Amino acid sequence: METEIPTRSGWIWRAYGATVTWLRFPLLLGIAVLTGYVVMHVKPQEASQSDVISMVPADSKALQAQRRAAQLFDLPFASDAVVVQRDPAGLSLDVQRQTASRAVATDQAARSGEGPPMVAIPIANTRGLVPGSRESDTTALTYLGFPEDTTLLDRVLLAERYADGVGPHVVGVTGVAPANLHEGQLIEDSLIWIELATVVLVVLVVGLLFRSLLAPVVALAAVGIAYSLGVALLRWLGDSTGFHVPENLRPLMVALVLGVVTDYSIFYLSCYRAKLARGDERLLSARRAAAEITPIVLASGLILSAGLAALRVSSIAFFSDLGPGLAMTVLVSMAVSMLVVPTMMAIFGRVLFWPAGLGDRPSRSRGASRLATLMVRKPVAALVAMLCIGALGYAAVRSADARLGFSPIDGLPASAEERRAADAAGQGFADGMIAPTQVVLERDGLEARRIALIDLARRVAREPGVAAVVGSGVLPTVNGVDLGFSDDGSAGRMLVAFDADPHGAQAIDDLEHLQARMPALLAQSGLAGTKASYAGDTALAAESVDRMVGDTGRIAAAVLLINLILLALYLRAVVAPLFLVAASALAVLAALGITWIVVGHLFGYGQLTYLVPFAAGVLLVSLGSDYNVFLTGRVWQEAAVRPLDEALAVAAPRASRAIRSAGLTLAASFGLLALVPVRVFREFALAMVVGVVLETFVIRSLLTPALVAVFGYLSGWPGDRLKRGARLAEERQPAPD
Repeated sequence: METEIPTRSGWIWRAYGATVTWLRFPLLLGIAVLTGYVVMHVKPQEASQSDVISMVPADSKALQAQRRAAQLFDLPFASDAVVVQRDPAGLSLDVQRQTASRAVATDQAARSGEGPPMVAIPIANTRGLVPGSRESDTTALTYLGFPEDTTLLDRVLLAERYADGVGPHVVGVTGVAPANLHEGQLIEDSLIWIELATVVLVVLVVGLLFRSLLAPVVALAAVGIAYSLGVALLRWLGDSTGFHVPENLRPLMVALVLGVVTDYSIFYLSCYRAKLARGDERLLSARRAAAEITPIVLASGLILSAGLAALRVSSIAFFSDLGPGLAMTVLVSMAVSMLVVPTMMAIFGRVLFWPAGLGDRPSRSRGASRLATLMVRKPVAALVAMLCIGALGYAAVRSADARLGFSPIDGLPASAEERRAADAAGQGFADGMIAPTQVVLERDGLEARRIALIDLARRVAREPGVAAVVGSGVLPTVNGVDLGFSDDGSAGRMLVAFDADPHGAQAIDDLEHLQARMPALLAQSGLAGTKASYAGDTALAAESVDRMVGDTGRIAAAVLLINLILLALYLRAVVAPLFLVAASALAVLAALGITWIVVGHLFGYGQLTYLVPFAAGVLLVSLGSDYNVFLTGRVWQEAAVRPLDEALAVAAPRASRAIRSAGLTLAASFGLLALVPVRVFREFALAMVVGVVLETFVIRSLLTPALVAVFGYLSGWPGDRLKRGARLAEERQPAPD
């Protein structure tokens, strides 16, 4: 005979559990039909154009300077793509003439309208004549620039066509444009392997956890449905509203859907198995598991999606699109998990746990129970909390040392043409010559101050990190066009190449130092009052990093506040959410500190790709809400029927086992991103794996139970939910004789 679901589940959730189990067959059939329709009828989205411009704010001063230079000078300078020719034995004069002739013919054809709209500017490393040369007559670079509205694909196709006709000894085409296109191709090629590895991962983790061949089928079905519907929703929104999520983020979507849905599946199945093992009937167990776990899944999904949606306030287009896209993915994953997993539990029952059945390992359970009972004692809990906070705090401090930069070329595989061409250019020239910074100078009558401009160039060349400077007054005339000055003589320019990778942290530091010094240098050269602006890849990268750092405080505050408010509403408490969110923030900083130590020092890269700490930080804080809600939710549920110390001793070990399994799955799912042979994905994978492991094995298994034990009933302030179990225990005590 069925009995009532325990009072630890509210009537709304009892009604929900009864509804999904009663409608299990039509619900599952309807979801299957919807998924099939979506897969068959939603057309694939066209490949998105992703380049460095999407990484900078729309009001970027560097972009404005680039557009201003295009207006001022008849022959604009850009380094969208660079054709590299190299022969260590030496490029003959005939080859160098052919390179120059090809550039002249291209410029003339573009001006006359007989050729594609592009600009070609060649240089060769003639030592003593061309600043920044490391060798003599071994390497030639041809800078190619295109109108701003030229698509990424067209830029690369035009650059490759140009390289085919430039002459012998071509190493390849490099630059941000071809590197971004190649990165997209590598991501697309890796996606199938990530999806296959996802299937294997779910089967292994869920199968081993439940020692079952059929339990993984539930998780796989939910993952597949959630991913299909999530991708379809984003594409539909893109078509109908113009909302755009780059296709390059699909591996991240796979990892997020896999991790979230598998987590929720493990939570449901663990609760379901425990109730079946207790002897409850199949449908009653499914109703009770759905009633207990669904509010936890709903709360964690809403907190996670709300935290991700906070990225919408970022001033960088990449992140403002990323956040809502991932938030919608989480909402779909949450809804699918809440419907698919309970219905399949109700349909298949005990068969899901075949062949091992429902038995647990008694010795392990007894050992965990004894350890949990010891851990809830306040002196022990306080010691555990101090040790965890101390270790995490040390790692968190190291995150402040991290240096941030871009790695569009250097982050590609060593065999990539763009990287080989950049390395070849770096042998003949300073590293920064593949993308010099253009300094635009504006002042009435500037052309008449040639001597002062030459002096300014000499002073700039002596600044730290500067490898070469070519300024107005010495720039040549090409086809009758003075490269150094505007038509009215009120604007000039200089090209500054740095010693380091122009997209990396060192070049960004060098440019920012130069920008700070420029007013003094202008004054020393007799050009005080001259307006200076900066264009080029290094300027764009520097502004992106600065803007991201500026966004960090505002977005971090928003994400933490959202987590705090929603946790407080769910737990109906203030104190516990405060230390739960603080613990999550500490874990994130510790993960970033460890990632910096590995990437910056052990691997010797000297920098983190700038979006890694930002995106990983938001994701980790938000994902931590899953485990916050599951652990504290289970403790709060148990505290409704028993004293808090007993509730901790009972709920924490059970919840921690599920959390550890779910955390390993989540860590492995983000670890699969390392299959993409691009450095930014591997850095991001490392940060996420470290963060999830810390959340799982340190924060939720040790620190959170210890903090709840230390704060005791104060954790539930100002509510009294935690005291209900204590009052019930007192009422059960026999009256004294």
